[in-house]
Amino acid sequence: MSGPHLIILLLCLLMVQVKCSLIDDATAKLETLRQTVLSSIKSSENHLNDLSYDFEVYAVNVETKGILSIQNGEEQVTSELDALKTLGESASVDISYCLGSREEYLINLPGVIIEELKQCILGDAQEASKILSSIQYIIDIKINRVDALEFQLDLCDPDSDACIQPIVKEIELEMVNIPNSIATQIVRGNGLFDELKVSVQACSDLKVSQYSSSASVVLKDITQCVNSIIG
Repeated sequence: MSGPHLIILLLCLLMVQVKCSLIDDATAKLETLRQTVLSSIKSSENHLNDLSYDFEVYAVNVETKGILSIQNGEEQVTSELDALKTLGESASVDISYCLGSREEYLINLPGVIIEELKQCILGDAQEASKILSSIQYIIDIKINRVDALEFQLDLCDPDSDACIQPIVKEIELEMVNIPNSIATQIVRGNGLFDELKVSVQACSDLKVSQYSSSASVVLKDITQCVNSIIG
């Protein structure tokens, strides 16, 4: 084979190699993107599950402490009622008129307030579940972008630089954009779960305060009534 023909053959082989290299490079980058996105999705799933577990533990602890505070208040109210009854007995005075429906109210109040506390915190727990599902869904569908790029690449003629190169650029951009987008969702999740913790604590504080104030008002009425009878 003469020199010119050999050079032409080598140039042809080189062009074929370049074409193959371009599509191979695009395919390799796409696979790297896929693995990066899948890894980010898995990592985010683990983080969100940890957030959810941490919230559940926190909510249970806050609820338990709130219920305990109400029960302690109930014991104090019962003790003061017993003291008033003893006072009436010592003075040989019937104070049943002062007790009546008020005592029944005080007996039922802790159960009512505790149930309201539980329902309040349950509402936050349900909201946490919705947030978790929503964020995880937003993150999970990021893989769809990789599938779309793969579909576009499959439509390209392996020899078409004009078709392949723009897709390679998109792949390179998504190597940054998708992980950043997932990270943004995680930051959002952290913030929302922090807000829910504040809400859970507010549920407990409100109901404990509500029990204390309601019981105090009724107990004060009973005490004034007893004192007015005893004189």
